[in-house]
Amino acid sequence: MTRFALAAALVAVTAFAGTPPKQNHQCMKDGAVVQKTKKECLKDGGKWEKMADAAKPAPAPAPAATPEEKPTPKAE
Repeated sequence: MTRFALAAALVAVTAFAGTPPKQNHQCMKDGAVVQKTKKECLKDGGKWEKMADAAKPAPAPAPAATPEEKPTPKAE
């Protein structure tokens, strides 16, 4: 019986142990970021705002246009 309980606990821990969800909101109060939960933030008069997406890479610059080369006449 003890082995079963131990095995069940191990399975439960590994099933729920994963990476936590990425934080995408923050508490802003008086222009500064405050480390609080949403409930605490709103209770203290802060504003719960979505964070800017900093993970997106900037678009690659367009390649520079090169002038067309004219064929040079061959000397005979």
